[in-house]
Amino acid sequence: MNRCSRLQILVPLVLLLATSASGQDLTGALLDQGMRHYAQQNWAGAADYLGQVCDMAPDQHTARYYLVYSLLMMRKFPEALSHANILVQRNPGQPAYLQLQAQIQQAIAAQAAPRPDGGGGSRPGVPPKEVVLGGYEPASGKGVLIEPKMPTGPRPSKPKPPKADTPLDTAIAHIDAEEYPQAVAILDDLLKKDPKNAKALHYRGVVEFNQRQYGAARDWFKKAVAVDPKGFETWFLMGDAANRESKFGEARDAFAKAVAIKEDVFALLNLADAQRKLGKAKEAEEIYKKIVKIDSNVVEAKVNLADAQLEQGRVDDAAVLINDVLSINPTNGFAHYVKGKILFRSDLNEDAISELKLALSTSPDNDLYRLAMAKALLKGFRTGEATELGGAVLRDNPNSYEARLILAEALLMEGQTGDAEEHVDQAEKIMAGPELNRLRGLIALRNGDQEKAKTMFQTYISQDSTNGFAYLEYADVLEKAGDVPSALEVYKLIKSRFGGTALEAQADAKLTALGGAAAAGEAAPPAGAEAPPATPATPPPAPGKVRY
Repeated sequence: MNRCSRLQILVPLVLLLATSASGQDLTGALLDQGMRHYAQQNWAGAADYLGQVCDMAPDQHTARYYLVYSLLMMRKFPEALSHANILVQRNPGQPAYLQLQAQIQQAIAAQAAPRPDGGGGSRPGVPPKEVVLGGYEPASGKGVLIEPKMPTGPRPSKPKPPKADTPLDTAIAHIDAEEYPQAVAILDDLLKKDPKNAKALHYRGVVEFNQRQYGAARDWFKKAVAVDPKGFETWFLMGDAANRESKFGEARDAFAKAVAIKEDVFALLNLADAQRKLGKAKEAEEIYKKIVKIDSNVVEAKVNLADAQLEQGRVDDAAVLINDVLSINPTNGFAHYVKGKILFRSDLNEDAISELKLALSTSPDNDLYRLAMAKALLKGFRTGEATELGGAVLRDNPNSYEARLILAEALLMEGQTGDAEEHVDQAEKIMAGPELNRLRGLIALRNGDQEKAKTMFQTYISQDSTNGFAYLEYADVLEKAGDVPSALEVYKLIKSRFGGTALEAQADAKLTALGGAAAAGEAAPPAGAEAPPATPATPPPAPGKVRY
């Protein structure tokens, strides 16, 4: 399909996004659509969208990689080779790309080779069956590509007629055309005949997923994997549906099942994200390292590693990594977002706001960026603007846990503790996260209940023991409550657990200011607090929800 046809296909999406999104936002939307088609094995649709991404962002190597596979599946070898050549030229020495280039060259050579009977070239075989959303067969940490099998026998004198579409094929076509009632009618009929038809159950879930009925979608996906527990795509979409409803435990479990079937980059990214949102920092960091080992060009994994370093107080390490990413891809909104967090943590709040504006310029409706901006505005006591941003996110996504927290903190800063507590209670109905205890501690402190404030913060740090900034805030709460001896103990604990980081420097400054600098050695946790686990050899990242 030529570019003109592709543009005609994309007109509805372009019109939808044009009023609110920049070119970078459109690129992200097209990439998302392309990968959805890839997930459904709609190679032509995937090639259309991914090709457009490569036209708009020539250095989007992930899109180009999956474009090559889509073209391979369509047997468009010359076009696939041209894109593989670009990958090799722009990423010299990358084994996965070199192997891919060699594989296509072999396929073209085999296609052109004369047949034993003197006839023309033999028909190429089906390209490698890489798992949906994947492209790797892990072996010693490298992507190993399967060489296409080439038929050696003569071509049949009469080609076989094309197979007629099955009812399932027809239902899938209706789904692709967004004709959901027709698809449902066919799928329900198939399920009446065979209630254990795993594919029909799966696509019944896809119908609900595409209409944003994520709870109903999960129910269908659960039925599908009960019949076929090896359905990678079903587990992946089940995790995606759970994630969209902030059911991060279910999302983690589903993505873990998908990864157990296939160590796919996209599934690994989603699994790591779910782990971070659940406070499983060490597990998430190991996943990001695995992704970078599989493909060093996965920028999202690098940026998340920088985010993890930041949450451990390794501000300098995070800044070096994120600046390196931005030097190669200066329009990466996620990298600007993490840089904004680095500036925020460095008490350069106005610079943080400027950086977050750059992130938002790439994706104005991105909840993550909007909520980070809201928190920066709160730090600058701009509660009205922060409330407006948090409210906008909540209107778009009533299940946004983070938006509830933003609104609660804004109301608390304005002295409206009752309304703040109502938002905290509503947030708890969505998810039971450690930030709830933090806010309840701040509310108690505002109400003059210092003992409750200390208890809430003790629970907070016990639930999120790898978050050094939580310890700093706890020590500050103890100071405000007049319990300076306990505050000193917490600062000593920070020095012990987060040595060599910016957190240690801040704790040192506080110890000096409070007259406790002479104390040495590792301190025990303050009375009543749970002892945190031993410090890991490699500091793990903090959870992936918006952390403040």
